[in-house]
Amino acid sequence: MKPMEVVNCGWSGASILDRTKMLKELINFDKGDIAIFYFGDNDSGWIYVPYAESKTVLLSEELIPLPIRALKFLKNKFDIELAGWVYNELAPRWMRKYSEFAVGATTDALKDAHEYCRSREVEMLVILQPNLYTLRTKHPSEVRAEKRFSNNLRTVILHAYKHYEEWVKEMPYAVSATHIFDNAPAPVFLDWAHVNARGNEIIAKFIFEELQRREMLSSDSKL
Repeated sequence: MKPMEVVNCGWSGASILDRTKMLKELINFDKGDIAIFYFGDNDSGWIYVPYAESKTVLLSEELIPLPIRALKFLKNKFDIELAGWVYNELAPRWMRKYSEFAVGATTDALKDAHEYCRSREVEMLVILQPNLYTLRTKHPSEVRAEKRFSNNLRTVILHAYKHYEEWVKEMPYAVSATHIFDNAPAPVFLDWAHVNARGNEIIAKFIFEELQRREMLSSDSKL
């Protein structure tokens, strides 16, 4: 059996938009190679928003109107509870709105990547990654970790993932891994997105078995 080489083309903060661009710059594809896209967390609008027609890349919170952001400042600076309450009511509406720009741009990029792979006779698998907000059963340390992050982050992630889960169900080259850590015997998350060695092992096993299930790898392949 010919051994397969795994090349990791990800980096910190990478998104599907820049990974699709990078994919097209690779010139050493061979027929039968497999391109795996692991997406979701960085593609939900909390890092960037391709803003409307201008396609300007911005942090989603920068798009919240200044008067609403001023309420957050008043709460943090002067401990004005009313300002904090109003901010928490209004800000998520804007976060959900702008996360949809990120979702649209991401799914368009994935479709573009799939067409490119088909033209090069390269197999492609898209995996929607898990995070702390998709986890149905949390250990105490994971509950504490979730409390360290803002409600805005939770709002953006869950809103985007609602759309991503629907998209994955419709795409034959995609699969959701959002619940692979449910009922884990021990914690896997270090923060809301990054996992420990145990989590990485579970992810690797999931991807390997999914490739076998789709007959992209032979049934006698070894991990």
